[in-house]
Amino acid sequence: AKLPDPFKFMNGTRMTSKDQWPARRAEISALAQTFEFGTKPPKPASVTGSYSGNRITVTCSEGGRSISFAATIQYPSTGRAPYPALIGIGSSSLDNNAILSSGVAIINFPNDEIGQQINSSSRGKGKFYDLYGSSHSAGALMAWAWGVSRLIDALETTPAANIDASRIGVTGCSRNGKGALVAGAFDERIVLTIPQESGSGGAASWRVSDAQKASGQNVQTLSQIITENCWFSTALNQFNNQTNKLPFDHHMIEAMCAPRALLVIENTSMEWLGNLSCYTTAQAAHMVYEALGIPDRMGFSQIGNHNHCVFPASQQAELKAFIQKFLVGEGSSNTNVNRTDGNFSFDKARWIDWTIPNLSSTISGPTVTPSPSVLIPPTITFIPTLSPSPSPSLPGSGGYTISYTQNDWGSGATVSIIIKNNSSAAVNGWNLAFSFSGNQKITNLWNGKYTQSGTAVTVTNESWNSTIPVGGSVNFGFNLSYSGSNPKPTGFTLNGVACQEQ
Repeated sequence: AKLPDPFKFMNGTRMTSKDQWPARRAEISALAQTFEFGTKPPKPASVTGSYSGNRITVTCSEGGRSISFAATIQYPSTGRAPYPALIGIGSSSLDNNAILSSGVAIINFPNDEIGQQINSSSRGKGKFYDLYGSSHSAGALMAWAWGVSRLIDALETTPAANIDASRIGVTGCSRNGKGALVAGAFDERIVLTIPQESGSGGAASWRVSDAQKASGQNVQTLSQIITENCWFSTALNQFNNQTNKLPFDHHMIEAMCAPRALLVIENTSMEWLGNLSCYTTAQAAHMVYEALGIPDRMGFSQIGNHNHCVFPASQQAELKAFIQKFLVGEGSSNTNVNRTDGNFSFDKARWIDWTIPNLSSTISGPTVTPSPSVLIPPTITFIPTLSPSPSPSLPGSGGYTISYTQNDWGSGATVSIIIKNNSSAAVNGWNLAFSFSGNQKITNLWNGKYTQSGTAVTVTNESWNSTIPVGGSVNFGFNLSYSGSNPKPTGFTLNGVACQEQ
């Protein structure tokens, strides 16, 4: 069995454009929720936060039920408020003094309180299940991911906490490292994900771990892990001893973090965690980052000869580089990291029967509409998404053109808009205005800033995408909600000039 092709849509066609990644990512999200992690519920009807004594208390209410949990915050003595923050699932096992000295706060997330993980009898216990019922499909990992998302919701609306919710990272070690990867994969507001020694169910692929076990090594496999604890949905049990039938594997879970940053930290001395499997998985996931043109946003560092969850000094430089570049915002740090001290080699012929596609910047291929019950639409990202390469001007078209595409699921949609400059002069600073013809309401937007008054919407550039060169383009996207019909908006104008619509 090979590792599944992360670029192949479920209808059999392959990606041809970078702009198709959100649609393919949504498919992977739907598959992973259906067959491994369980469904991640959307934001509840009410999420509020209150701050006191270095603690933020999060209260969530849905369907007449309410829960509350508190997360403690350790603030840096340097930097400037509001601070970027690294959320530790359970706690952070990294070099916390170095993190704090970089001007980054550390937030301890009480994952065991949200979803218990004592053993397999813990299933359905914890505050997540108090809100959604003990029979909810989500395993503990997805329950924690939901809780991290609610913590971010509260940080966004609690300025007293002095945390910049647009610069959030997540980490955790061992079982909590599995949770960190799931949290980062399923919330696009998390700009940096650092799973540490997460092994099987985290940074390791089920298929490769099976192969390690078959070669005589003492490696945790899917067949064992589903009997140990309640980390996964019971839907995963059907793949006992047949992981090759899974329509995805964990190289695709790691790739779900793209285009945001991912640093995988592993330990070659931990054979049980699938040390070779983790290495192989990272090489396959990195191929997605390569295809998207952002290879420096994913790093892999695997150093042994230390105890489990003891962070060695030899990995400190890589941790600092990723934190400086993606949380603090000092973009000059070198994050091209891919190393192991285990003498492992990537057996590409054995595990990969697909190639890295040469992706264009033009949307083409299928329009993907995943099941609404498991779709996780993208939310605001701190790291700018992909900057498409300039394409030739349309012959004789002049002015500006707008490409508007959407994935609609009946009561909401994820929209992508591309603005192309076909004029003879570069655009320096842009303002796109349009009007909905229904009751659509934008719920969040990325790669721009927006205002909406009734049906009228105005979107303006971010500092990093303000220029549209001659023959070039920029793109942004948003989620919307509606009732009734969802017709395409009309009357697009860029800086007051009417645009042609494709």
